[in-house]
Amino acid sequence: MEPTGQKLKESVLNRIRQNSEFPVMSETVNIINSFDTQPESSLSDFANLVLKDYALTTKILRLVNTVYFSQFGEVTTISRAIILLGFENIRNIAMTLMLFDHLNKNSSNDLLETIMQSFFSGMLAKKIASDIRIPDAEEAFICSLFHKFGRVMAAFYLPEKLSEIAKMEDKWKSNEDVASVSVMGATFEDIGMTIAGEWNFPKQVIHSMRTMRNSEKGIMSDPLYVVTVMANEISRLVYLGRDEKEIYSKIAELAARVKGGLPISNEKLKEYMSGSAQNLSDFMSSIDIDASRSVFVKRAAAWPAKEAAPVKNDAVEEHPAFASGAISTIDSMIIPEDAETPENIFTKGIQDMNSAILGGFSLNDMFKILLETMYRGMQLSGHSRTLFFIKDATSASMSIRYGFGSLVDEARQWFRIQLSNSDDIFNSSMTKQTDFVVKDITANDIRSMMPSWYSDHIETPIFVIILPIVVNKKPLGLFYLEGERDSFSKLTASQLNYLKIMRDQAVLAIKQKHGL
Repeated sequence: MEPTGQKLKESVLNRIRQNSEFPVMSETVNIINSFDTQPESSLSDFANLVLKDYALTTKILRLVNTVYFSQFGEVTTISRAIILLGFENIRNIAMTLMLFDHLNKNSSNDLLETIMQSFFSGMLAKKIASDIRIPDAEEAFICSLFHKFGRVMAAFYLPEKLSEIAKMEDKWKSNEDVASVSVMGATFEDIGMTIAGEWNFPKQVIHSMRTMRNSEKGIMSDPLYVVTVMANEISRLVYLGRDEKEIYSKIAELAARVKGGLPISNEKLKEYMSGSAQNLSDFMSSIDIDASRSVFVKRAAAWPAKEAAPVKNDAVEEHPAFASGAISTIDSMIIPEDAETPENIFTKGIQDMNSAILGGFSLNDMFKILLETMYRGMQLSGHSRTLFFIKDATSASMSIRYGFGSLVDEARQWFRIQLSNSDDIFNSSMTKQTDFVVKDITANDIRSMMPSWYSDHIETPIFVIILPIVVNKKPLGLFYLEGERDSFSKLTASQLNYLKIMRDQAVLAIKQKHGL
């Protein structure tokens, strides 16, 4: 790229990066994409990341309780959603919802058309990938959504650039790449791949953002990439009002360039397009978007068209991929969330745990559900955390197994309870099987009960709740909750009672699991 073009490209990228929405979204997306999928701790750590965003938590729970997931029964905790659906699905759903919320803040027609066309592409790509037995149809969905991510970013952050590019294309009869390089110093593909790299997107997804060029024949050996191109090309042709003959001809041309071809009949393709259009319509309805606003939705619903319908001059010809994770898991989206009361959260959490028990639960799964319900049910703002300690098998000590809330990773470094004859608050709770509710750990009559190693790490006044888990007089673990001292006055007797009920359920579950 010429120096002038590179300078223009950097100027455009910097404008995007300096938008007030960009740094927040960038940080969150990067964390989610970087998350390591190790068993046990990482699942609870990821649940903790989601739980810090109350709105996102509510949206995910509403989503996983749609018709699509009805086989699981009601799911009321993020922890159980992860257990049932898998880490990758929940991570991708979270990505999708955050990005949709981000893009939904802009109500321009260009962006609306882009999102609708891209969802259709993703849904269609998954159906095609499943038909031709691509190992991971979920990945086909994601790659198709991201195929033109750069255009999505431009539509949201630089809408005036889209207008300039469209005018240049019309005036000079140039293609989109030439026009976009003239206006932005880079193609949409280049913009998208650059931002996706900064946001730590998976390599396969970034790879699938590349446009197809005749000179890049090697890329056509990848069926996943071809399905991505195919789904997006179909969306573009549907948007332009093209008929069946032209679409089938184009798809046959693409399939012929793949080694071994892509064995999908026109009848199947028509069936998948119809199903994807219905999925899109359901999606629009579920999130209260007026389908009549979208040219693409109308044309997708009416396809196959009898004859080509003209595209208005002020419309953008291609509206590309909306970014996210596995919307393949989405049959319909969410409805506006209602505030959840502590009582509802605790009641549903207890139901979720009972479902886990009836479904052949593991104790680890049960404790994740219990701990998350405690954390959400307390509804504390500011610094707060809920921890589950378990006794080490080889030493007289207890360490953090799971945690939700603030600075959990930091707490794991120092928060280790030594079991002894000491009369500190932790050992007293275990030996006397007594629950402790401490309004202020800095109070004079309490300070002496706090071990020095603990007090050294607590910098602000907090309240503490300790609920021991003792079975047949053997200490097995404890639940520990803390929050800002001033928040204690907001807690109710009902919330404290629910905490004890859930601890008692944990004891019963342990006894049942081990036949005690």
